[in-house]
Amino acid sequence: MGWFRRRPWLTAVLVVAYLALLVTTLGWPYPVEGDRGTRFVFLLDAMLSVGVGSRTTLIAIEVVSNVLLFLPLGLILWWVLSRLRVLRNPWVHLVVALACGMVVSISAELFQREFLPERTGDVRDVVSNSIGVAIGCVLGLVLDRVEARHAASARPESD
Repeated sequence: MGWFRRRPWLTAVLVVAYLALLVTTLGWPYPVEGDRGTRFVFLLDAMLSVGVGSRTTLIAIEVVSNVLLFLPLGLILWWVLSRLRVLRNPWVHLVVALACGMVVSISAELFQREFLPERTGDVRDVVSNSIGVAIGCVLGLVLDRVEARHAASARPESD
């Protein structure tokens, strides 16, 4: 993921912006599908109007949005862990990043359940958040492999 290394200031801005969005979303006092939150109903209506099947529900939209919300966290965790010299095995990076993402997700759900009376902690959210982290980590792994192959092919062969 050389792009991140070549533009450290932009990377820092993107990471801070994403983390601010994540904290705001997870700590928002009202459910996003509730009366005081942003409604997903307009999205569901728009999807139905263009022919995306009637089986699409608010739960499916919520699951997909949770996966998409946590995917960048998995990518960030992968990037940070892959730069540590202590952990050399990519599978260890994957497991540690997934564990960190699950801790963030479980902590957020417990916080919502205990301190935000309008919100609820849900196991489905932890599962979909963890899937997002896992996809982000796998994306990081793939990008690292592609970059390594590209760098290897760009090097001149020595006789």
